[in-house]
Amino acid sequence: LIFAFWTISFKRYLFFRKVDSFKNLSHSRVYNILGSIYVIVLVLSAVGKILWIAPNLFGARLWEHADWKWAVTPALINEKLFSVLVVVVPLIAYYFVGHSLRVITVVINRNKL
Repeated sequence: LIFAFWTISFKRYLFFRKVDSFKNLSHSRVYNILGSIYVIVLVLSAVGKILWIAPNLFGARLWEHADWKWAVTPALINEKLFSVLVVVVPLIAYYFVGHSLRVITVVINRNKL
């Protein structure tokens, strides 16, 4: 599920680039760079999350070992960062980019069903 969030964001970013949704915006180059940074930070956060969860999933309990006490704080920061990247940032991105997308209207004729 963690990498699914990244692949959905990556696919959506590639879609935005393919349909040139950035070209109609006033700072299109900035939005393109911010999108690239977002996808890279999200994949790094997902990898960091997996690197923390996988050993603990198999019973390592890294938070109890004295050698790994330092890793608890970065893991907690990464949890919050990942949550913001998955929930908040896409809403902000759609606010700025969504109005430049084309809209498709689908009409279903129920009389012929």
